Amino acid sequence: MRLGYACLNFHVKEAGFPKRTMQKKAFLSDKTLRKTSDIVLDNLRYIFEVCYWNMKHDMSVFRFSHFAPFMTEYEFTDLPDADRIFKIAARLGKLITDNDLRLTNHPGQFAVLCSPRDEVNVNTINELNKVAQIFDMMQLPATPHYKINIHIGGVYNQREATLGRFCTNFARLSPSAQARLTVENDDEQNGYTTQELVENVHRRIGIPIVFDDLHHKLNPGELSQRDALCLAASTWPDGVRPLIHHSDSKKEFEDPEADKKAHSEYIHTKVETFDQDVDVIFECKACENAVLKYREQFA
Repeated sequence: MRLGYACLNFHVKEAGFPKRTMQKKAFLSDKTLRKTSDIVLDNLRYIFEVCYWNMKHDMSVFRFSHFAPFMTEYEFTDLPDADRIFKIAARLGKLITDNDLRLTNHPGQFAVLCSPRDEVNVNTINELNKVAQIFDMMQLPATPHYKINIHIGGVYNQREATLGRFCTNFARLSPSAQARLTVENDDEQNGYTTQELVENVHRRIGIPIVFDDLHHKLNPGELSQRDALCLAASTWPDGVRPLIHHSDSKKEFEDPEADKKAHSEYIHTKVETFDQDVDVIFECKACENAVLKYREQFA
């Protein structure tokens, strides 16, 4: 079991390498894409520093975010520093592959591939293709080892039709995005369980299923945690280690007033892998500090 975390490294940020974003107004005023290009360079440096920190502390998995602001509005080759960006990205990819690190991405809740409104699907297709281009820029192999993970995104009172739209729109993605895409089980009572995703998505289009244990506790369907995790793990291709999400409910462990779906600051329960050889992303607010504390508590 290899451990990792999502989005932010507080140690790297405090060392002077913050990840950067941009407001829409600032982007619209950036006519030459100069500021945008600077932000992409800074975010590449940030991921480099995170990788070095992770190597030093034996954390193999990291989920990045906010790489390039409003990236569907331009081509990466349009950026003033494009040549430099591509060279640095390739060096970053070599660092990742040479040291058996795993870099992943999880677009936000608005990444929906099954909407009845096709403009929503088109926007999502453009975003997923762009994230795949980032991995390609790093020259990372096009496999779910470097996954782009999303949820189905809704039911729309037409469960089977919605799952069908997801599978149909999957075919509209670039080959690189298709090769990296994964989907995870939902925490909503009316959401999609691991079993539903395996039967209606994996068996139709072949993409792997990411198992999220907190989501399973809130929406288990008919399977036990063991059976659901093992079923999800069975959907991953040979040679690619399955990846699961582990988190705890903030309401249960830290704040009784919190929403039951809210993630806790730290991890309070031991990861159950049921003898599966998996990578684990901790989804919690304390990020890398939660991994350090978990090791102290459960080592």
